[in-house]
Amino acid sequence: MGKIRTAITRVDLNQRSFQKKHFEPTLINFIYGTNGTGKTTISETFQDETKSALTIDSLAKDDLILVYNNSYIQQEVQNYGNMPGVFTLSKQNADIKRQIDEEHALRRVIIQKQEQTETKLEENIKQQIAAKQKLNNDVWKSTELLRKEKYPATQQGYKSDKRKLTEKLLEISPKEHTEDELDQLYTTAYKKTGNPYPTLSNVELHIDPDGRKLLSTSIVSHSETDFTKIMNNLGASDWVREGFSRFPHKAGDLCPYCHKPLDSSFEDDIAAAFDKTYDQDIAALKDFIRSYKDQLNNIYNSLHSGMGTTFKHPAVSIIATLYSEFMEKAQSNNQKLDEKLKSPAISVSIDSIDDVLDKINVTINTINAEIQKYNALLLDPGAKTKCNKAVWEELAFLATADFAKYEGTMAPLKREEESLSALKQNYNSSKIEIDKKIKDLSTQTVNTTDAMHAINGALKSVGFRGFYLEEKPGTDLVYRLVRTNAAGKKEVVNKDTRLSEGERNFIAFLYFYQTVLGSQSEDAVKRNKIVVIDDPVSSMDSGTLFVVASLIRNLIGICYNNYEPSMDANREDYIKQFFCLTHNPYFFREISYNHIDDFDCVSFYKIFKDSEGNSDIVLSLTADKTGNVSPVRNSYDALWHEYRTTSDSTILLTVSRRILEYYFMQTIGKTNIRKELLEDHKEEFIDQNPDGSKNLKRYNLAAALISWLDAGVPVLSQQLYYDATAVNVDFMRDVMKDIFDTLQQSQHYNMMWNRAQ
Repeated sequence: MGKIRTAITRVDLNQRSFQKKHFEPTLINFIYGTNGTGKTTISETFQDETKSALTIDSLAKDDLILVYNNSYIQQEVQNYGNMPGVFTLSKQNADIKRQIDEEHALRRVIIQKQEQTETKLEENIKQQIAAKQKLNNDVWKSTELLRKEKYPATQQGYKSDKRKLTEKLLEISPKEHTEDELDQLYTTAYKKTGNPYPTLSNVELHIDPDGRKLLSTSIVSHSETDFTKIMNNLGASDWVREGFSRFPHKAGDLCPYCHKPLDSSFEDDIAAAFDKTYDQDIAALKDFIRSYKDQLNNIYNSLHSGMGTTFKHPAVSIIATLYSEFMEKAQSNNQKLDEKLKSPAISVSIDSIDDVLDKINVTINTINAEIQKYNALLLDPGAKTKCNKAVWEELAFLATADFAKYEGTMAPLKREEESLSALKQNYNSSKIEIDKKIKDLSTQTVNTTDAMHAINGALKSVGFRGFYLEEKPGTDLVYRLVRTNAAGKKEVVNKDTRLSEGERNFIAFLYFYQTVLGSQSEDAVKRNKIVVIDDPVSSMDSGTLFVVASLIRNLIGICYNNYEPSMDANREDYIKQFFCLTHNPYFFREISYNHIDDFDCVSFYKIFKDSEGNSDIVLSLTADKTGNVSPVRNSYDALWHEYRTTSDSTILLTVSRRILEYYFMQTIGKTNIRKELLEDHKEEFIDQNPDGSKNLKRYNLAAALISWLDAGVPVLSQQLYYDATAVNVDFMRDVMKDIFDTLQQSQHYNMMWNRAQ
């Protein structure tokens, strides 16, 4: 079975490098040829308004031929932004146009007001940020003494970040604590020795009323003996009793004072001088004084022990003061008691110590309460938690004034922010509503607005963020290209911010794609189309290449439906014939790989030039001419076959350059081979002569081989005209292999060398 002919059944080529050549296309036609072989000539043949070179089936006379090539790009995308004739207003209801204009005018007003509101809102936010920074600084300063000097151990995680400290304090309920309380908590939690303190003992002084009465009573003998009367009259009873008690039997029978013999009745006279009541009073007095002094000694010992405590509390110093007062009164009273004991007949009065002891006990109770709290905390595993809580409550208390001042500043700013935000939202909602109206109105007309939305949608769907289209202000239904710069603001593409060649080609192809799918005029909607695409991925990166390939496969699918209709009755089939020409082998494979077996309706062509520079186009078929063969695969293999078998150094130079261009530039995407090869690895291509000088023969040959490869190197490079006639072919192949080895592609070189036998 032969090829199916449809629409354009023959194309005659007699222009430029083609001399009396022709080909007979099928439904879908893939044409491959390197640059300069004549692809542009073929695509321009379809643009010829006379169509004299085309043989068109009678049923396809009214089909619209759409051609995408460099001429299309130059015509439709001028000055990298203006697209004359593309976004023109179609003939449609004038009322709809007026409504669109009115909506655009209203939208511009809203945008202006929205921008003014956003400016005010930005200033408001700046003021809030400044207020928050001031709060952070104020809080940091007002709490600095407690945080840094007194209780630093409680500030883990909050020692350097002002904002973090403020946020922490906002979560805490302020509470005032005394410095003594915080010091005690901090000492207990972070400086404790691990031993509890003993409590201090209270002091007590009990005075027998009868004993106190004896102090003011004159204790004398009431005997009626003559000797007693003499002692009492002389007031010498105390002296006599003391002498008798101290000196009996020490002087023998002599008087201890006059040394005369004593009467045998002397002791009886002395004993008779002191009656029994007197003895009882003296005994009671001694008991009272002994008890009183014992109690004073106990108090002394207790106070002395209390003052020796290591427990740190201000009240300890108060005990020392009261101790001095106690000792002064105790010593005075002791002296008076000694006088009374010595002279029982005299009357004495001791000072009251109760007021001092009461003060001492109150102070001791205060200290004991703190000791008990300390001891309780000492045994409490949550001591640090309690300390931290108290310190943070105090910090929050200290910052209360700062927070109050901050709230006073923020309150009006917050109200203003809420008002501005609501206003901004209203403007945004209004803008969205207007955009919806404009889009709805645009769908009611046949115009380029649909194409703009579709292109933007396509750009967004493939993740392309280089630019987008928007309506040009002040011009009806005309659009412009816009970028988003690094600052996040839109930037209109103009003479100062040009599109790259790849971007320019990409946007042109997207528009072409939309015109194929849709139409710019009402009559064109009903016309079938013949699509011709020439080199659509020129200067595009690999990501964009595959996007374009995907879109072209969609067009091919529409065309293929004419040969093998889908079961879906609504499947479109308005593309009646398809041509795609390219020099990019990867792109060629992407769009054609799944149609190699469709021999009846798909044809593969190869364009080439003969030795005399004449172009030709031939079908790429199997040996028996019953199947398609991809010219890309055969073309690259053929280069390697020629590379391995030729003995002509000039031909080898050209073939080597084409292999390097195809593999490194088109296949693996290297773009700066000159730097990588001749700068980074320069010394690897320089040999040394016997005299020590540098031999640049391999370096110059390598430079000549890659002279076509780098985008940044001028086309008319001196290396382009490298004289290869004097170069040995084996030496050239050695340098060629060195290039692959240096660029870490030895495996590919060896594989293709072996396959080229």
